[in-house]
Amino acid sequence: MNRSEYLRDSSVEAFIDWLRPHVRGDCLFQHTFTMLKPHLDWSCNSIWEAYENYWWPIPGRNTGSFEANQGELDRLAADVRRARDGDDQDGFVDAACGILRWGGVMRSNKARHCQLNESGPE
Repeated sequence: MNRSEYLRDSSVEAFIDWLRPHVRGDCLFQHTFTMLKPHLDWSCNSIWEAYENYWWPIPGRNTGSFEANQGELDRLAADVRRARDGDDQDGFVDAACGILRWGGVMRSNKARHCQLNESGPE
C-alpha cells in the first residue's frame, strides 16, 4: 500500500475528517492536569492549543518548549543512530539512557537499568 492508497482508505478518511476540526480548534474540548515538577497547572482546548502550550522539562535545561524538545529528541536519535552504525555498544547504552533521562524514568529505575547494562539483554 502506498501513501495515496492509504489516504483513500475509508477508515483513514473518516479519521482525517474527525481530526481536521479538532486541529483547527472548531471542536473544542477541555483537558487539564497539574504537573508536579515543575508545579504547573496545564490546560488546552484544542490540539493546536496543546501544541502551543506544550511543556516537557528537559533535564539540565531551563526549557520545555516543543521546539526545544524536538531539538533534544533529534540529538538523542542521532546519538542512537551513530552508536548503532558504529557498532558502539557503550555509546548505544549512553544514548538509550539519555532518552530515559529525557523521559523522566531514569531516576526511579536507575538500579534496574544498571543491572540490565551489566548483564546484557535477557
